[in-house]
Amino acid sequence: MSKPKRSPGRPAKSAQDKMEQFSIRMPPLRRIELMILARLRKESLSQAVDFAVGQVAQQVKVEEGFSVADAVGRGLQSALGFYVSIHPERGANLSVEEGWSIMNRNPAINEALASPPSLRTAEERYMWEMVRATKDDLVAKKILWSLAEGGALDTILDMAKVGLATGVAPEDVFRKGTFGSMVVKTLEKWKGDMDGLAEQLDEINARKSKG
Repeated sequence: MSKPKRSPGRPAKSAQDKMEQFSIRMPPLRRIELMILARLRKESLSQAVDFAVGQVAQQVKVEEGFSVADAVGRGLQSALGFYVSIHPERGANLSVEEGWSIMNRNPAINEALASPPSLRTAEERYMWEMVRATKDDLVAKKILWSLAEGGALDTILDMAKVGLATGVAPEDVFRKGTFGSMVVKTLEKWKGDMDGLAEQLDEINARKSKG
């Protein structure tokens, strides 16, 4: 006698609906308000935060008649368009789900891609100009897509910082010779950051041993 088939479990959430974990700080009174909101809605604190932010995003305006939620919606469409634009072969044939999957591998870059132009940092504006300059450059697109697939596209923000600091024009980043030197300088910056962190840890450990 064959065993009855198990009913399918809860369907998997789409890539854009998966919850992310991060820490926030708030005053005690605000936390109590959050707890009351969660009890009222019979939800967890995380779900209450999600609800509250969604409500505020609909109400707060970035520009006249243009809410934070509107800005994010347009920004994410722009971000998906960005990933389509850097695919060296398939281009517009990249599906939305594939686009979201790639976006989830590169979380930090999505904030830069989704931010309205008026709220972008200098590094983010530089990055956009750097990428726009690769429009007809197949080699540059292959580099960007390889970084995106490997979840390392966030590194181009570090490259943008290096480019700004060294005065390299955004359109020159992917030119022969410049890209290699930019990568080296970016790696040197990372090494400097890591060396600085190591020194801080040594100081903390030294204080602990004295205490």
